[in-house]
Amino acid sequence: MERALQLDPKRSPTGGPMWNVHYGMVKNLIEGRLRQLLEFKCNIVVIGHLSIVQDQETGAVIAIEPLLTGQLSTKVPGYFDEVYYARTRQTKEGTKWILQTVAKGHYKARSRLSGVMHILPDEMSNDYSELVKAINNQTT
Repeated sequence: MERALQLDPKRSPTGGPMWNVHYGMVKNLIEGRLRQLLEFKCNIVVIGHLSIVQDQETGAVIAIEPLLTGQLSTKVPGYFDEVYYARTRQTKEGTKWILQTVAKGHYKARSRLSGVMHILPDEMSNDYSELVKAINNQTT
C-alpha cells in the first residue's frame, strides 16, 4: 500500500488510501510479483493466514480463504499447483500438526500432483521432508 501511495499521492478525506484507486494498484503490484516468483525453478512455499467469510444475515460460514484483499483471495491459490491447509489434531501423544491435501468443508485445499486418483493421502504429517518423500514415491 505504501508503494501505491507513493505512485499516486492522492488521499481520501481522512488522509488514507482511496479504495477505488489504491487497492487496484496494490492488486496489480502483487500479481506482478507473484508471476515473477512463479518463474523461479524451485519449490516455493507460501504461508498465509485465513479469513472466514460469513453470511451477514445468518452468520453462516460461506468460505474460508486466504487473508487477501478482494478477488486476490480466490485468484492467488490458482497460481500454485499445491494448496494445503495446516491444522492440529489431538492424539494420545499430544498435539500433532497435519496437512490437509483435499478440500473438506469450507477449506479449499487441493493437490494437483495427487490428481483424481488421490495418490497422496488426504491428510499427512506437516513435515516438508515427508511431503517431498511422498510426492517422489508417487511420481516414480
